[in-house]
Amino acid sequence: SPALDDTVVVRVQNPAALQVQVSPSVATVDAGQTNPSWNIRAKVTNTGGAPLQLNTPAVSNMSLSILGAPQTDYAITAPSALLHGGLTLQGGQSDTLVYTVNRTGEIGGTVAITANISGVDKNNNAARSGSGSGSINVTSTAPVRLTNVSPVVFRANSAGVGFVNKT
Repeated sequence: SPALDDTVVVRVQNPAALQVQVSPSVATVDAGQTNPSWNIRAKVTNTGGAPLQLNTPAVSNMSLSILGAPQTDYAITAPSALLHGGLTLQGGQSDTLVYTVNRTGEIGGTVAITANISGVDKNNNAARSGSGSGSINVTSTAPVRLTNVSPVVFRANSAGVGFVNKT
């Protein structure tokens, strides 16, 4: 039986907390691009003290939009693990999830990329989540580009003010 004066050391940790930063591997891609593929890097940091077990990465972690309109024609492959292996981040540790974009969508413009990553605190199984965002420029492959638009006015008053669609 243990002695009456035995002591136990307890280590108290702050809860796990998830921070996410998003950056594409390139600044600009072509609409409809399949070769070469490009990557979306989600740098994940456990800013807490307890270990953090990330949930299995999925394509649904990524959302892409142009001016708020969802872009659903991208072909993305989710990683199976962090860049340095596994899915666990110790307190204060950072690593990267690399999502591969095998096909870029057809619409050009500035594409907002949002990563929503989740996991659990390994000390108490409490759910943890974090999100981050970035952007990439998608150039349109259309051969026509409007640079200036001027109305043609057939009726004007004596001051030179034109009337459009006035009967």
